[in-house]
Amino acid sequence: MPISPLPESGRQLLTVARAFTALQDDIRALDWTPGTEAAEMFIPLVARTHELTTTTLTHLTTLTKDTGFTSAPGGSARLSTIAAAAASASSATAALTSALMELPYDGAPFPGYPAPTEEQRNTQRAAAQPVIAELLADAAHRLDVGATCLHYTAATTGRSRDTATLTTSGPWPGHATSASSAPVRGSPR
Repeated sequence: MPISPLPESGRQLLTVARAFTALQDDIRALDWTPGTEAAEMFIPLVARTHELTTTTLTHLTTLTKDTGFTSAPGGSARLSTIAAAAASASSATAALTSALMELPYDGAPFPGYPAPTEEQRNTQRAAAQPVIAELLADAAHRLDVGATCLHYTAATTGRSRDTATLTTSGPWPGHATSASSAPVRGSPR
């Protein structure tokens, strides 16, 4: 989507911030069990965080070339904040991909190695559950940080030419949803 003048840029950044929050909520709402089936839930989330990173970087690239944006008071800080949102999305991707790596996958062993017993698989799943839960919580937190960055930038973008309305505490739009403080669900069955 092409980036347009300051107020429109703010609206577009809010749309991206909402996508960050929606993905965060989807991660927190996951009901998963360590194993191969969880990969089917996690892989689409990794793809979505990649899309958010790309979308955020596209906005950053376009806005760095927009002299109206860069020359407005606070332009440098806003660009830095958008870059922080991109970094947050990228870090969420890394956390989700690490969760994929930690999954105890079902499958045949290499020739010459015994297949794990059901007890051994249950032990692997139990050991993986808290590690994966922490990685999912980290991904959700990083998406929350990215959404906060974009909300702040969007809130200050439309008013950047009127510096009298900005204070050091600044307007801080609420973006938290009821699910944003909920823990990530998932436990071994």
